[in-house]
Amino acid sequence: MSALRRAVPAVLLLLLLPLFWIGAFRAGSELQAMPACVFLRYQSWSVVPEELQRLRESEAENEQPLPFSAFSQLSARPVQSKNYGRKTQADILLFDGDLRQILQAGLPEEDFAFSQDDKGCALDRDTAFALWGSDRIEGETLLFEGEEYIVRAVLDAPKRTVVLPALQQTALSVLALETLDGQDERLQAEQFYQRHGLPVPDALTTSSWYLPLCRFFCLLPVLLPVGALLAAILRELWEMRKTPVLCLLWSLLTAAIFCGLAVLSGVHFSFPQSMVPTRWSDFEFWSRLLRSFFESLRSALLTPVLAPDRTAGTALIKLILYSLLAAADMAALMVIYRKKVKQRG
Repeated sequence: MSALRRAVPAVLLLLLLPLFWIGAFRAGSELQAMPACVFLRYQSWSVVPEELQRLRESEAENEQPLPFSAFSQLSARPVQSKNYGRKTQADILLFDGDLRQILQAGLPEEDFAFSQDDKGCALDRDTAFALWGSDRIEGETLLFEGEEYIVRAVLDAPKRTVVLPALQQTALSVLALETLDGQDERLQAEQFYQRHGLPVPDALTTSSWYLPLCRFFCLLPVLLPVGALLAAILRELWEMRKTPVLCLLWSLLTAAIFCGLAVLSGVHFSFPQSMVPTRWSDFEFWSRLLRSFFESLRSALLTPVLAPDRTAGTALIKLILYSLLAAADMAALMVIYRKKVKQRG
């Protein structure tokens, strides 16, 4: 009975480990589903759909045209269900273009049919339940600022979010630019707004860090036993320093483990071209680079939090939480295993 009681913690940890790990992978998949776009954010500049159409026609003449959309957000605005009369507040996301470049990638085409309908709209499940008590509300009527909109879709969007196609005179202050794979995202964004004579964005954010971050945190529970294995290998290397052949074999094994981790995590070692001075006599290069970095960081921190930011932030928090729980679970199992080995020894 006492042996069974001592085995209970290990059994519970073994059962919880796959649950935490699955949670981390699910959160990672949500983060990877975010659009692979660069967001050009403006605070004192905006564009209307008519001007966007001219921009698209101009961009189509480029040798490698970049697709883009635009949006803006109105925070905490009152919305109402027409039939039930229920009211709530929600963030209104007004957009022009492909919503999948803004909110979430990989969703079916039919979920975005409303984007071609001036009187169509979409909303998240939380708002749907608040106004209608159900998420099966396609065809219901939503009231916003005296206008009626037909609900075309219920999206997995952040809580209290209503998505509306922009009207002709709607001012849109964020551009979502879909860049080419294998090329520097920021450089493409800079070339885009310079090519069309647009002002320099107040903040420029990318999603290129999503995939490496997802892989790192999903692999974090595995890194603990791998780290313990590497520590054991290093101890063996130290003891075998007087036997060159064995020392070489253990060194190759260590290098193979590091290379395997690098391949699995998707880490690529490269030096950013933006950190290479164009002239070696440019002694103010590093000071300008640091000043530009801190200005960009300050602008990004002061930029209002938008619906895509909340989606990515929620997925990131869940990813880190589940990954740390799985890592702690793995560490506890390793401690129990070591105790068992010592007792048998």
